[in-house]
Amino acid sequence: MNVRPRPVWSAAALIVLYVAIQTFAAIRLPITGDELNVLGIAGEYARSGAVRSQAPGSETISHTPAGVLVHAVYSLGGLIAPSPLAGRMLALALALLGAGVVTATLRREVSGRFALWFLAAYGVAPWTMYHASQVWEAGLMMLITAFAMAAAVRLRRSASSWASGAIGWALAASFQAYASFAVVIIGYAIQALRRQVRVAWIAFAIGAAVGSVTLWPPVGRRPLDPIGNAVATKRHPGARFGYGLRHGYPIVRAAGFWLRMSSSDLNRQVRENRLYREAQSRHDVRGLLLLLALNGSIVLSFGSVLISAAATGWYFRGRREEGEPDAHAWLRSHCMAMCAALLIASALSPVCAQGYHAVAALPAASLPFAAWCERTWASGSRRWQAAIVIAFALRVAVAVIVALGNEVGVPRLSAA
Repeated sequence: MNVRPRPVWSAAALIVLYVAIQTFAAIRLPITGDELNVLGIAGEYARSGAVRSQAPGSETISHTPAGVLVHAVYSLGGLIAPSPLAGRMLALALALLGAGVVTATLRREVSGRFALWFLAAYGVAPWTMYHASQVWEAGLMMLITAFAMAAAVRLRRSASSWASGAIGWALAASFQAYASFAVVIIGYAIQALRRQVRVAWIAFAIGAAVGSVTLWPPVGRRPLDPIGNAVATKRHPGARFGYGLRHGYPIVRAAGFWLRMSSSDLNRQVRENRLYREAQSRHDVRGLLLLLALNGSIVLSFGSVLISAAATGWYFRGRREEGEPDAHAWLRSHCMAMCAALLIASALSPVCAQGYHAVAALPAASLPFAAWCERTWASGSRRWQAAIVIAFALRVAVAVIVALGNEVGVPRLSAA
């Protein structure tokens, strides 16, 4: 019997599932204040070329350190239609583009099987669903880090001109996208110092120059004040470098984000959503069953963090197996560099790092779970294969719960 088409069907099913989850989230998640602000400043930029960090009538500040990249990118949604739905569809397209570029690169540079496991670990994940489906700076940062990772994977072998240009662009763009740019810059600086990437410096400089166009005064007309732009000084009047180092807790928090990103844990988004409140207020069998299901998803999601921790520990120990491609050893080093970058950036940050800052490292954080799934599934153990299926079913369930029940007090797309 010919079983060669099976990987093709698996890939097709996975891609359909990933696109379905992201589309469902893009349509169902309510528009947040951060999104309304980004849509407002992008719309103003498209209409008049005016550069703002705060939409008229909004109290939300855009935490872009410099430049007008966020303004320019999200203004493209207004070219389709001046509505939040158009912005969400643009965000969806950017998310799919980023995931597709990394997956295609891993397929070419590592293996088709590992690329599929990465797409499953990165794409079919509540953290990706929640952060990449919205029109805000964190979603744009996820696209940039995906491009940077794809370029770096290529640069492990040789100094490719296009990959060098792409990573130069990504570093320049990250500085303009979000306050978590330090995670990206520190991570790739570590790899450059360890000579784990081979860069064609002329192409790198050209890419960085292209990426910096939105920083130029004639284009951006925005004063260069990265800290003042990235930190809401009204909320953090004493913000200065080293907050995490002085207090310690933000570093531990960042380590927790690293483990949670490759799990199904979106604890607060489940506990504080509409479905959970309705389940608590009902006093009938249906309410009890719903409450048990929601609490069960929270408990199981915490268990998935433990699996993520075990997978990360196994991955970082780095015992190379016979026949393992060199690319896997490089990916392990990349993963460790990005983890260290997240912790260092959290230590140096002028404010306490949040989950939406941590997603700058999300592609790398997905690698340990992807590698563990690939190895465990290949072992042939029916019990462990069933555990992997259950883990991904839980991811889908949490994503659906959050998309259906998340509520932040602003209209959904259907009412926008």
